[in-house]
Amino acid sequence: MLSTSTKGNYPSVWTRHFNAWDNPPSDTEEERIQTIANKLKETLHEHPKLTCYQIDVIAQGSYRNNTNVRLHSDMDLAVVWEEVLYYKAEGCYLPQLGDTEIPLHTLQQKFLSFKSTLVEVLISNFGQEAVKRGNKAINIKFTLGGHTMSADVVPAIPSVVYRSDNFGSYHKDHGIAIYPDTQPNFTLLGRQAEPILNFPEQHYRNGVAKNEITSRRYKKVVRILKQLKDKMEREGIPPIPSFLLECLVYQCSDELFMIGENYQWVVEVLWCIKMMTETPNNADPLMEVNGIKQLFGVGQPWQLAQANRFAADALTHIRG
Repeated sequence: MLSTSTKGNYPSVWTRHFNAWDNPPSDTEEERIQTIANKLKETLHEHPKLTCYQIDVIAQGSYRNNTNVRLHSDMDLAVVWEEVLYYKAEGCYLPQLGDTEIPLHTLQQKFLSFKSTLVEVLISNFGQEAVKRGNKAINIKFTLGGHTMSADVVPAIPSVVYRSDNFGSYHKDHGIAIYPDTQPNFTLLGRQAEPILNFPEQHYRNGVAKNEITSRRYKKVVRILKQLKDKMEREGIPPIPSFLLECLVYQCSDELFMIGENYQWVVEVLWCIKMMTETPNNADPLMEVNGIKQLFGVGQPWQLAQANRFAADALTHIRG
């Protein structure tokens, strides 16, 4: 906590904190992350149990998007099984997809079998104690240079969502689909279960564009708020998921990042988040960074009140 003697000068005190928080991981940390990424890619591409699968290993998440923070650096790698495809239509008829068509209940079974194979491969290379199967991802703990680091390997398959353009045609959104082991929010239609759809390429492109428009301040604010969130959590204040926080910052007007220095950027962005999450009507237009999924739509694992409370708590925390 800040001492009583510093509370009268909150902006300057927090500016010093924010200056230390707004940079990406150090070169040394990045080298460790890249070493682990290379080792995982080599394992996944060369293991004999995976030679029957056509896979692509891609970076995603904060590691790919350059919004990861110092001393908390980890990575997400999606292992995409390219030979199968999940597809759905929203407001239009599906086109003929040919050999990629698989009954959706069968696709789910095939996906979970693929995930089990990945778990076996990772355990055989890194040991039972280092590998933990999670609901969506497979977590691996590494010790490199005396530092413990974490990686999430996310099994996935390609996805295509067809959407009507209201003129008798459609457009396609390409992404990846993930079937969790168990997911209470699945929409069950007979034996059909809907996977989680992610759009990492669109997220990456939109984040880069906003960062350029805001003179590289957008990602600085994301990193600052992630560090602030962690600090608040250590002090017993409820956090929100880092992905949700990044999406909320993205939704704030570009002009807010151009006001003063980093303390002003953060205050303006937190006020913006608080206002956007005051009511369902305010939040209805909000989208994920990818611009495709509604941020507070059906099936999202967070609540509007959770985001609003975080913004209010964070403003209190940095303003006294």
